[in-house]
Amino acid sequence: FTPVKIMSDVMQVSLGNNCSACVKKDGSLFTWGSNYYATLGNGDRSTEDDNFAGNKNKPQKVMSGVSMVELGAEVGACITKNGALYTWGINSYGTVGDGTTNRKYSPVHIMDNVIDVNVGYRHCACITSNGDLYTWGNNRFCQLGDGTKEDKSYPIKIMSNVKSISLGNYHSACITKDGLLYSWGKNQDFQVGNGSSSKQWEPIVIAENAYDLCFTNVGNSGAYISDKNELYSWGDNSFGKLGHGSFGGNAIKPKKIIIPPDNPAITAQTLNADTQKQQTIIPNEVYNVYAVQDINAGLIDDNILYIDQQTSDENGKLDYDHGLKGKTDSVVWFAVPMHQQDISVAEVKLDDLEYTGEEQFVHPVVKLDGEELTEGVDYYLEGSYSATEGGEYTVTIKGTGLYTGEVSVTYKVNGGKTAVTLGDVNHDEQINVTDIAMIAAHIKGIKALDENAVKAADVNGDTEVNVTDIAMIAAHIKGIKAIG
Repeated sequence: FTPVKIMSDVMQVSLGNNCSACVKKDGSLFTWGSNYYATLGNGDRSTEDDNFAGNKNKPQKVMSGVSMVELGAEVGACITKNGALYTWGINSYGTVGDGTTNRKYSPVHIMDNVIDVNVGYRHCACITSNGDLYTWGNNRFCQLGDGTKEDKSYPIKIMSNVKSISLGNYHSACITKDGLLYSWGKNQDFQVGNGSSSKQWEPIVIAENAYDLCFTNVGNSGAYISDKNELYSWGDNSFGKLGHGSFGGNAIKPKKIIIPPDNPAITAQTLNADTQKQQTIIPNEVYNVYAVQDINAGLIDDNILYIDQQTSDENGKLDYDHGLKGKTDSVVWFAVPMHQQDISVAEVKLDDLEYTGEEQFVHPVVKLDGEELTEGVDYYLEGSYSATEGGEYTVTIKGTGLYTGEVSVTYKVNGGKTAVTLGDVNHDEQINVTDIAMIAAHIKGIKALDENAVKAADVNGDTEVNVTDIAMIAAHIKGIKAIG
């Protein structure tokens, strides 16, 4: 479980889906690992019958004269020293970019004058020497940025003046030479960063001070470094990965990451590791619990032995674990209070909207104890936080980070026609189990549906919302009998 030397004189490396690649200083390209998706590019056709005979457990030379390589889930790409772009792989969605959807076992020439290439899950992008951005491959979630949802089996120009590009699972982002950060594609976890959770069909500016950019093609988060060397992140915040000081609660727009002071013990309550007795722990309070080797070394990875988030019981005790990472003779336990406040008593101001014929997003003003809270950091929105057609809608404000609880408010879109799709209770343009769950909660009195949601839930048109409507939606989902 320690690093093993593979080869020498390597200047760049890229990791794909169970496969790896590197470029040596002399321009030699090597690949190894799984070849199930023909991502090794070594010409081996052993994977044609979906077996594993083509896998390589040692580096295999693929070609020469290479300056950089990028591997994705189902495609590989490289740029030669003279700017020629080559790709290879399974090519099911035109991801290779050669105008076909046939699997390519060896590198094929795509275009020239390329200075950068990036590979997502099933789509690719490159930048030419004059700053033109091209994309191709799967476009189911508008991740190509051409304003359509049609796959492209060849590179199409998206925009100019681009200096860097990064692709995620089904979303994309780029930075222009004048520091504008654009983003587009799938957006259910706010990974586009434009304040919406609706897919973004074309590039949209989400920041104006960007210097460098990073996505991960295995997740739905993004990060960039500003022109002042400040780090911003947005999108999916599961496990606290955004670094905003909270677990969960996605960030709908880029937010600056605040680096904590070197000595976290200044605001912490120190715990006695031998007796598990807590000092001044507040009952029913949320704490981040840490175990470190050196209290003065700060929250660096080598110093942290344990980290978790716990809620103290009614007696002011924390049930923390002693399963520590590694072994050490010195352990210091401490807890940092999160001081979660109940957002259900917050003052919320939400104006009605006027019908425009286009999708509009609500931006409530939420104040608690006179302090205005920040969306994506202190709370996030659920329910009908956007609307296109006229009618009455309900949005729920849910606390996160330092805040807990929720509060629901109603607003109207004045004018226009009220459009309701039967079965689509949450208005996400899909009919699925989420709609069934919302109807069930309404029937049980757990959470009432708003006016438009009730109309969508009344599938059989009997002016009631009941289990019959649930049964009809279930039959629709299973393909037994379509609604309408």
